[in-house]
Order: sequence, then C-alpha cells, then structure tokens
Amino acid sequence: MFSKKRRIIPLFLIVMITFFGTGQVLAYVTTSPYKLNGGISGKTFYVGDPSGNWGSSIRSGVTAWNATSTGASYAEKSTNNQTLDFFVGNFGNVSWCGFTYYLDSSGNYINYGGYPNKNWSRNSVQIQEPPVSGCPAYSKKATAAHEMGHALGLKHSDKSGVLMSSPTGADTPKTDDISGVNALY
Repeated sequence: MFSKKRRIIPLFLIVMITFFGTGQVLAYVTTSPYKLNGGISGKTFYVGDPSGNWGSSIRSGVTAWNATSTGASYAEKSTNNQTLDFFVGNFGNVSWCGFTYYLDSSGNYINYGGYPNKNWSRNSVQIQEPPVSGCPAYSKKATAAHEMGHALGLKHSDKSGVLMSSPTGADTPKTDDISGVNALY
C-alpha cells in the first residue's frame, strides 16, 4: 500500500502540470482566421534575384519549411506569378530586411503593407539588397525562411529564439513556428 504522503506527491505533480504545463510555452501568432487559399501543399515559388547573391539562401529557406511536419510543399518554377514570389532588389530607403505582401486571385494587394484581412491566393516577398542595418547578417536563409513564415500565415512572435521573432532568432522553423502553421492548416 502507498502511504498518504506518496499519493500527495503524484497528485501535486498532476495539478502543477495541468495548470502550469510542461514548460513548453508556445507564443506563435497567426493571421487566423485568414490563410492561404487551397492550403500549403503542392505550391510553387519563384526566385527573382538579379544580383545572384540570394538564390541559394532563398531555396534553403523554402527547403527548411518543406522539411517540417506542416505539410508545406513548395517547388521552384522559373517564372514569376507563382504561389510565392521572392524578389531581391534595392527597394529604396526602407526599414525592413524583407517584406511579405498578400495578394488575391486577381493579383490585387490585400491590406497593402499589413497582415491580411481575408484569405489570400499568392504572396510577393521583397528582400532588400543591400541589407539594411539590423538584418540577420549571419544568415540570408533566416530572412528568406522568416518571410516564408509570413506567407504561410504567421505574424511576428514575442518569443525569442524562434524564426518568427523580429529580428529573427533562428534560420529554420522551430517548434513554435511549426505549431503556428499547423494550427492554421
């Protein structure tokens, strides 16, 4: 027989885990209820990189998302107007490293300059070259993967060390980022 003391400890642990969790705190923020029309599988992307400095990093960022348990599946195409278009260039005096726009099926911007206020059909990502101060110089892949996170429906996270923190604290999707996408799709 268990003593009364031995029964109290497991009960205490059950109560603590129930109310306070296991220590994993998810802080993802999504565009919910809005998301990419048709889901995130079987999609295509394009890399417009006249400088040739970003292409492999963008491909690595997309591959990082394709390798997750989210079901994201993006294949590269040689022309633009894909589900996800990356454009690298000098976009003037901007304060961002990359910016993701949401477009409807006609190619019109949805809530230009902000997060979407309805479902979208395509994304256009602009990546500033040369990078502005504060961009994750350690990894162009981080910028590409972060912007793809927006295209999948994630907003910035306050949690440090995740891809969707701003500036990004990772160059591949972390559990928090993946959980956010899985919550949408």
